[in-house]
Amino acid sequence: MIEIREINPGNIADFYVGCIPPENEYLRAGRESGTWFIERAGRGSGGFVAYEDGNPVGRVEFHRLEESFTAVSGDDLYFMPCINVLAEAQRKGCGRTLMERVFEATADRKGLVTVTAEGWMPREFFLKMGFEIAQQMGSTYLLLKKHQSDAQCAWVPLAFSARDEPGKVNVEVVMSDQCPFMTANYRKLMAKAGELSEKVEVTEYFLTDRESFRRYGEMNFYIDGQAPFFGPGREEDLERIIREQLEKKGL
Repeated sequence: MIEIREINPGNIADFYVGCIPPENEYLRAGRESGTWFIERAGRGSGGFVAYEDGNPVGRVEFHRLEESFTAVSGDDLYFMPCINVLAEAQRKGCGRTLMERVFEATADRKGLVTVTAEGWMPREFFLKMGFEIAQQMGSTYLLLKKHQSDAQCAWVPLAFSARDEPGKVNVEVVMSDQCPFMTANYRKLMAKAGELSEKVEVTEYFLTDRESFRRYGEMNFYIDGQAPFFGPGREEDLERIIREQLEKKGL
């Protein structure tokens, strides 16, 4: 039996159970994300946790688009960064029930947008739930669920202004508290990058509001202005890329 509960300070820890492994750096990021989310709940953000036999097995969150950290434009919309259901709870109607609750909670605006990509939130699920493809960029899709017929959305191009400090490999990381898994992963990658060479310059930019988002763009990891990872990165890939850059620059 699947039970859906709205997020509140009493169950915020359950919100991230399916997102992070039980390791200290991830648990720390989960606590930070929980604080961030509860603070935003009074500004139009919301979320739900799905339980099976009292255990959290799924989650979903949404934010007012104009307060979200995503490069999407639209009037009177919500943005849903992710929905996640543990493997053992899939094919039991959990995802559908979570989405139906989100539709109810976001019906005060024109629509709901989300972004999917290959290997990240299957597009077919959203199409079955009534989303439409608003735009496509390679294997990445901008999807819109219309609550009103005049709902519209579009990607907004954001150019990250990379540093070019001479004699260095520049590692720049745009961070936020929204996703604890990505936060913990990026922290590990930054620590690894700093250990590789004194010729590696690591700079962190933290998203706190829409103004900082307009300045730095979406959460991402850059090496000399290029984003080598979609989503979390692996330390071995990071080391290979940085060593290639060091060699290319004669450092």
